[in-house]
Amino acid sequence: MGGLHKRAFPFTSKDALEKIAVKRLDDMARDLDLTENILIKIDVQGFEDRVIAGGLKTIQMAKLLIVETSFESLYDDQPLFDTIY
Repeated sequence: MGGLHKRAFPFTSKDALEKIAVKRLDDMARDLDLTENILIKIDVQGFEDRVIAGGLKTIQMAKLLIVETSFESLYDDQPLFDTIY
């Protein structure tokens, strides 16, 4: 989390690192029975560009795409609205 995030939401300032497995959206969606006109919501705390890059095939199936993004950086190396748009 960046400094702005910690100042705006002080209760989040005690963060800890945690290792997680990361998989591409397209790889995950391959195992699902998806049809055209799906809704996709992306809310991934500053990793929007990477989810989009790893999910282009799945995103093309969407009728509606909701991406939570920011105009100011809340996370280190976070792409802002203009980059995602």
